[in-house]
Amino acid sequence: MSASTDTLAGIILTGGQSSRMGEDKAGLVWKGQSFLDHARDRLAGAGCNLVRISGRAGDDAIPDTMKNAGPARAIFDVIEALRLEAGGYLFLPVDLPLLTAADLCRLTGATRPRAFKGHPLPCFIPAGSDLPETPSGRSVYRLLETMDVEWMDAGHDLAQRLFNVNTPDDLDRLRASS
Repeated sequence: MSASTDTLAGIILTGGQSSRMGEDKAGLVWKGQSFLDHARDRLAGAGCNLVRISGRAGDDAIPDTMKNAGPARAIFDVIEALRLEAGGYLFLPVDLPLLTAADLCRLTGATRPRAFKGHPLPCFIPAGSDLPETPSGRSVYRLLETMDVEWMDAGHDLAQRLFNVNTPDDLDRLRASS
C-alpha cells in the first residue's frame, strides 16, 4: 500500500483495549454517529485524501504488528505500511469526538512533526520524517520528542475539545454537555 502523490493520510487510532470503558470506543454513539464515523468525518474535513484505521483488520485498516504495544508502535506500523513519498500522516485517536476539522488543520502542512502542548495526540508527521529505528516504549510523547516536534499552544477552547472519553463517566459527561 503506497502512495506517491501529496497524500495527507488521516489515521484513526483504534488499537487500545478500552479496558476502562468496558467496550470498544470506536462503536460508542454520540449525536447519532459512532466515534469511528466522527473521526472519519473530522479527518476528511481536515483535507485527508486517504483515511485508514489503525489497530483493526479490514479493507481500510492497518493492523498492529504487535498487539498491545501502544500508540507509538501503531504510528510506526502505519508509516511502514503506507510509505508516503510526499504529504504526511495525521493521527487521531478515536476517543476525541469534540475536536473539529479546523482543530486538526492547525497541525498539518508543517515540515516537522506537530502536536498540541500537553497532548501528543492528535499529531501530524510529515512524510519523510526521520523516525528512530524503533519506538522507545509506548509513549507518543517520547517518540515525537525524538523527532523534533513543534509543540503548538492549544489555548483554552481547544484544550476543552481535547477531552478523551475513556470511561463510562466521561461518556456521560460528553452526552450531558451537548
